Amino acid sequence: MNKEQKIVSFKDLYTFDLERFEFKRLFTLESPNPRDSHSLVKIGDLLILFGGKSSPENLILRELWTIDCRFAVWSNKGSDITGCIWE
Repeated sequence: MNKEQKIVSFKDLYTFDLERFEFKRLFTLESPNPRDSHSLVKIGDLLILFGGKSSPENLILRELWTIDCRFAVWSNKGSDITGCIWE
């Protein structure tokens, strides 16, 4: 990628219906800022989002968010997480 090309991140969230084989966009009141290069894992009914980089600023994000998939409600857990060491 050359310097003139810019990465654009979105804060869209989609679900995928395995029976209909289609995506559906979820709209939430509060959500994380747009980012790329983040980690996302699913544990039970929760999706856990950590870190990433904002674009186009390219700032490193160290915040933790969760979303309950049953209700599509995001929760910001912040960046001061006890017992974690960021390297």
